[in-house]
Amino acid sequence: MKSLCSLLPASSSLFSLSAVGPVADRHSSLSNSLLPPPPPTSAAVDLSGGSSPAALLATERLVLRNHKLLRDLSTFAVGGPCSFFLEATRPSLLLSAARLAQARSLPLLVLGRGSNCLFSDQGFDGLVVLNRSVFGDEDDAGVQVVGPGRFRACSGYPFNRLGVRTAAEGWGGLEFAGGIPGTVGGATFMNAGADGQETAEVVESVEVVMRDGDFRVLTREEVRYGYRWSSLQEMDDMAAIVAVTFRLSPAPAARDRQRKFLAR
Repeated sequence: MKSLCSLLPASSSLFSLSAVGPVADRHSSLSNSLLPPPPPTSAAVDLSGGSSPAALLATERLVLRNHKLLRDLSTFAVGGPCSFFLEATRPSLLLSAARLAQARSLPLLVLGRGSNCLFSDQGFDGLVVLNRSVFGDEDDAGVQVVGPGRFRACSGYPFNRLGVRTAAEGWGGLEFAGGIPGTVGGATFMNAGADGQETAEVVESVEVVMRDGDFRVLTREEVRYGYRWSSLQEMDDMAAIVAVTFRLSPAPAARDRQRKFLAR
């Protein structure tokens, strides 16, 4: 299996950050924030804070915004502003975001499609990362076929699209996913399931970024699962799921089963 390092550019440097909106030297309190926030203005901000190159090893130019309303990121359409916001379109940005949050002591929240996420009107005083990561620019770049019946999917990839694709190609185990409105990372994190199936049954490994910026690959045996639960929820030192590899079984009738399930 590829490590995350193979997804990163070869060169590295200190973080080079652009921020949209007035940003304090560290991060501002939201205790007295008013809704809606003032219109953002452009400002170039260096948040490196004098940390060492080792602590701030970077591979991306991070484009941050502030006062992003969390209600725009949740299916409940409720929530105040966050201090900083980043949309991660590549796995390497998840790594960079984790290292930035660690270096600047910023609380970190990584979101998928915002299903069943209820936020406070007071917002979030930290860095919110919207995970839309894919492996490349080509069509369906969020999924790699790494062997017969083995699919490696970015955590930000829509879970329902993965379920539809694998069933259409004759692989069973994720037929239920065609009706799950979330991401691969979110489905794995909470062990999503339906129609007598659940995500845990077909997970082979989970690639994660830790809050200190390290990268780990967790095998199926290293992650415990229960009903709508996984031990990933108890890993306080984990920043984000980067990718998940699924091992599916040949199932010529998978597409028909999925259609019947979705028609209910």
